[in-house]
Order: sequence, then structure tokens, then C-alpha cells
Amino acid sequence: MPGATFVGATLLLGWAMLWPLRGRLGEAGFHLAAYPAGLLGWSLLAALHSVPAIPYSPVSVAVSALVVVAGFAALVARVASGDPAGATVRPASFALAGTVALAVAVASEAWGLSFATPDSWANYGAMGYRIRDTGLVFSRLMEERSWLVPAMHAAHIFFGGEWLTAAYPTAAVWVAGITGWGVLRSAPAGVSRAARATVAAVTVALMVSAPMFAWQAFYVHSHMVTALFLTLAILALVMSRAGASASWLAVAGVGAAGVALARPDGLAYAAVPLALAMAVALEGDVRRRAAAFLASFWAPLALAYGVAYARLGVWETAKLNGRLAAASLAALALLAAVLLVAPRVLPAFRAWLSGEPLMRLGVAASAVAVASLAALRPEHFVKAATPMMTNLVALGSHGPLWTALAATLALAALFPSLRRRAPGLAVVASAILVSLAVAMVVHAAEHPGRLGATDSFNRIAFHFAPLAWWFVGALAMSAVAGLRPKEGA
Repeated sequence: MPGATFVGATLLLGWAMLWPLRGRLGEAGFHLAAYPAGLLGWSLLAALHSVPAIPYSPVSVAVSALVVVAGFAALVARVASGDPAGATVRPASFALAGTVALAVAVASEAWGLSFATPDSWANYGAMGYRIRDTGLVFSRLMEERSWLVPAMHAAHIFFGGEWLTAAYPTAAVWVAGITGWGVLRSAPAGVSRAARATVAAVTVALMVSAPMFAWQAFYVHSHMVTALFLTLAILALVMSRAGASASWLAVAGVGAAGVALARPDGLAYAAVPLALAMAVALEGDVRRRAAAFLASFWAPLALAYGVAYARLGVWETAKLNGRLAAASLAALALLAAVLLVAPRVLPAFRAWLSGEPLMRLGVAASAVAVASLAALRPEHFVKAATPMMTNLVALGSHGPLWTALAATLALAALFPSLRRRAPGLAVVASAILVSLAVAMVVHAAEHPGRLGATDSFNRIAFHFAPLAWWFVGALAMSAVAGLRPKEGA
């Protein structure tokens, strides 16, 4: 079964790329990060093939995989060298993670279910064949789809497959695992293990039962993949804050790089985990922690876009052209630089330029951007925002998610102790709100959208849906914990 081979090889590739971090991330963290890291690895392998412009062969794939593993493992080992070594990852945990991944892959292939649109077969599938057969980057790839998902399809074709289905339900299982683990890690002190597990299980069950999640779990497109990388990035930032860990910031860089390479507009959405990572890094050893994120974030982008510019020059296309891509990359670099330098340049405001205060400033700036667009183009904004909001709360197949999120965000604003009791929720809430604001500005400025689950903004909102479920579940657990009578009362 080529799909099972692809999924198994992806997990092996991710384990190898992150091997130096295995003890520092813990068993669950290491395995949850491995599958998305392996998916990112296929895009790096594809980019390496484009350097000599050779088609995939057993020798070229093996050599490229060794280069990716050696380079990335050395990189993360260097940037995380100051963290404690951590505990040993038991062989049984590898067996468990591998069994879960392969079981999902085999079952999905046997079932044969996948949802496809012209984007699926005319872009991802066809581009995968072109990458496998020529090894070359091409302008339509950079304009329409970016590296990551077509490179996944190219690897699957190399393993003897034709139509990649197994990668997407496996990604969905990993999204569920990361979300559930995030809820567990956000439990207030004193909540029993059974209560934590129950709330996490209920949250994940509600998430996977939503029609939108079920669709994206089998839809051959970038949405589940992007949700996987974004959810991983935010989990890694939460974990880094909890333990002052550079290792987890390196994993956050992997997640942010995956967001950037999964779609052409990923360059815009990657700004969210990048900004949050700088806010987290500024809370501690800035140089070491910022370097961990920036190295694992920029190394994949430098290879992917460096090869593209070397091969294509400044490509001229209708959507993401070479000039716009360069401007987007420069904007990301400038954003990171400004956030890192600002506390030194403005020492009087240092307390507002790191951690949660900086996150709140980011949310406020996003709100201002949305309000400015509404003020400058009120009729157009109303025409665009109406289907956006209608889809989120009624017609977009998300179930009660966005209504529940609005309610829990209101509770968190009215009762800040609820949020403070649940570790990491400031990062999660900031990621949701800023990402939604970016999506609203991008889509409202382009076109008004349409009613229904297939609307572009509605599908983009799915990228943040696991974070929304995480926030709702964790805040509900915090609220219940706050109702318990105190000892001696």
C-alpha cells in the first residue's frame, strides 16, 4: 500500500529530523511533532532535487533524505543545546505512534474515501507528478500551491502511488492528538487526571464530529495540513512558555515554516506564529530562544524560496509573483527584527513589549486593521463580512464552535481569572483572534465571498478551528475548576 508506505516514511523522516530533541520534548511531544516535521521534510527534499534538476530515483531520494535529516538535526541540536537533556523516549512509544499512523493509513486506503475538486487533481496531483518526473520547480507551483502539498504527492508517487489519500486522515488524527494534548496541558492546578482526560476527550470528540472537520480529513487540499502545522506551532509556544524551552521554540519554527509553505498565502498567516514566538522569546533568554525559532523557521524557507529564485528568477505570475513573495519574506524578517529590537530601543515600554502585553497589543492592532478596512470601504466590508459571519455561525458546517468561542472569549474578558488559571490560553486566544483578523482583511479586500461551507474564508477559518476548540475546552475546564468548594470552606 503506497499510502501506508508514505505515512510510515514521513514519520521516520520526522523522527530523524527531530532526533536531538526527543528527550527534551517528552514522548508525547516528540511523536506529535514528528509527523508534521516529516511532511515539511518532503518539501525540502523536493527543493534539493531542483538544485541539479533531476527526477526522483531511489538514489536521489535516499541522498536527499540524508541531507535533510543531517542538516535539520544538526540545526535543532545546535539551537537547543542549552536545554536539559530530558527523559529517555521508550521504544514502546515509537511502536505506538507508528501503529496509530499506519493503522489510519491502511484503513483510509482500504476504504478509498477522498474528496476532490479541480484544485485537488489538476494542481496537487498533477504537480506531484511533475515534481517527481522532472525535479524542477516551476512558476505555477510557486504562484498557485507552494511547495509542501505537491511535494507530499510527489513522494507518494515515488513510492508507487497514484492518488494520495492516506496523508490527510493521518494529519487529522495528529490534529486531534495535538488539540487534546493542548487541552490537557491547559488544565488548572488541582484538576484531577480523570477530569482532565474527560474534558480533553469531549473537546476532541466535538471537534472531529463537526462536518467541516470530517470533510477536511478526506479532502485533498491544503486545509488540514495547514491546520496541523498551525496547531503544532501554538502548542509548541505554550510548551515553551511553561518550561522556558528553546527546544519547543524550534518545534514552533517547524510549525510556522509548514504554515508558510503549505499555501502561497501561508506567508501572510505565518506572521502570526512568528510574532507570538518573538513575544514568548522576549520573556526569557532572548538570544537563545529567538535563535531556536528563527533558525528552524527560516532554514526551510531559505531553501525553498532560494531554489525558486535561483531557478526561475523573479517569476511573473498573476497571483503570488516573485516580487510579492520577496516583499512578503522581507516583511516577515522585518516583523521579527522590530519585535526583537523594540524593547532595547524603547526601554520605558519594555514591560509592554514582551509576553502577554505584546500579545494584547497584537490583538489590538489586528482589531484596528479590521476597523480601518470597514471605515475605508464600508459597503464592500459589509458585503464581505456578512457571508463570513453567517458561515461561521450557521452555514459553514462548523457546528456550534464559533458561537461557543465567542461566549468563552466574553467570559475570559469578564473574568480574567478563568484565563489565568488555564496555562497558555493567552497564546491560543491571540493566535485565533489575530489569524481571523488577517483572514478577514485578506478576503474582504479581495472579494465578498459566498454562503456555504466551500467559501474561501470559511475554509481558511478551519485552519484556526482546532485552536478554537482548544480554547473552549480549556476555559470550560477552568470555569468548572473555579466552582469547586475550597478546602475548609
